[in-house]
Amino acid sequence: MDKKLIFSLLKKYQPYLIVFLIYSIIVPVEIYFRHLTFRTSGWDLGIYHQALSALSKLENLNPLVSIRMLHIFQDHFDLLLIPISFIFRLWNSAVLLLILDQFFTVLGLIPIVLATEKIVQGKSPSQATFLRFSVSIVYLFSDFLWSAIYFPSHPTHWAMGFMSWICYFVFIGKFGIGFFLNILLLFSCKEEFPFIAFPLSLILFQSKKRVLAIFLIVFGVLWILIFLTRPLWLGEVADYTNFIGLFFHSPNEYFQKFVVTISSGTFLKSLILLIPFFLVPYNKKSFLFLLIAIVPFLLRVFCLKTTAFQFHYSAIFVPIILFIFLSILENQFHLIKRIGIQFLILIFIGQIWQAHPFQHPFSSILQYSKNREKFQRYSVIAESLTKSNYTVAAPNNWLPHLSANTNVFNLAYSIDSNTPLSIDVWLWDMDGDFFPSTKNEIMLKKQFEAFEQFYEKISLHSKVELFVKPQFASQFRLLIRIDD
Repeated sequence: MDKKLIFSLLKKYQPYLIVFLIYSIIVPVEIYFRHLTFRTSGWDLGIYHQALSALSKLENLNPLVSIRMLHIFQDHFDLLLIPISFIFRLWNSAVLLLILDQFFTVLGLIPIVLATEKIVQGKSPSQATFLRFSVSIVYLFSDFLWSAIYFPSHPTHWAMGFMSWICYFVFIGKFGIGFFLNILLLFSCKEEFPFIAFPLSLILFQSKKRVLAIFLIVFGVLWILIFLTRPLWLGEVADYTNFIGLFFHSPNEYFQKFVVTISSGTFLKSLILLIPFFLVPYNKKSFLFLLIAIVPFLLRVFCLKTTAFQFHYSAIFVPIILFIFLSILENQFHLIKRIGIQFLILIFIGQIWQAHPFQHPFSSILQYSKNREKFQRYSVIAESLTKSNYTVAAPNNWLPHLSANTNVFNLAYSIDSNTPLSIDVWLWDMDGDFFPSTKNEIMLKKQFEAFEQFYEKISLHSKVELFVKPQFASQFRLLIRIDD
């Protein structure tokens, strides 16, 4: 390739590359070291790693996720996991899920870059540079995105990549194979996304694509029906719609809880962060993107179990936000500074509100460097337990390191279970004092004595007292102490 062309492209895309480089140094690196320092969670990283690990073996298309105590598709209806699982045949690690989080984040950035470049054609270099920096910062430093990334990992977060491409095809007015392929992939991320078929069909009707609109409505309705009929062909499923169910069972109680919910801190924060959307002058196209955003918003507020616009729930709003921004600038570019500054202020407020600048970056890197030997030892323990045939009950922060094992359980679930599980190894993470390992002394002959000593020590900790029950001593078969 011609060197002049390379330098020309680098200069053109320099704002995106600078922002992405800063983001990459701060976020993905920090997340990786959070995992190495045992600060990631079984919810949802461990759950989805265990599901994908089991699916990759092609033995069961609806495997039991012991961490969740539920078969995977009886929890959420995220069929995207099936094709994704093939990657885990090559490398079966929770770290791969962290990489997938970043991959789908970048996937969503590409159509935004393409749309931005379409808008800045013929504009002054300073205006083009300002817009390129603005969209990059709004996308990669949005509190809605960081909230998802710092709570890995979930297909609802991955959906932002497909939603961004859907918005791009709406933006350029092309409704071909790419548009419908991304709709299919979006639907397969979670059960609430097929409802987006309704505003998308309105967009198709508005574009005089009536046959495609009718097809999309039928397709969306069929997908919703398949989801709703899961109990008939899968058995008992998790209920995430009990909020709307309460409306029919007890309307008064529903409205009481609804008032409490919409006055909660997380909900009010979301509304405050959305203030710029009430200040921008909407046009026909930007209003269509607003319709797309309204569906997941209303579902979360009125129907689902929680209205929290954080964690993986919030990521899908980021590309929609930006396409509203871009569709306004497409015909009203003179508003670039006003709207751009509003959105940058939005990002600043969100990050300060969540205290991200004070918690990150590099906190996990520093922690790992100070305690490298300890965390390396923990990783060896986790690896040995994963490779063993032991059934393990472990705390939440250990689950992503053990989730390749199909017989690992959440410690709290195991102890609180009405039907005690047959656990070989109880993994007690108490200030680094007690951890089991197959490489250390196995106290099988003195199991009750060991358990009594162990219980006496940890029961002094009030928080632990809530979880430890002496009557489970009969299950206790393996306890190993590791001395620092």
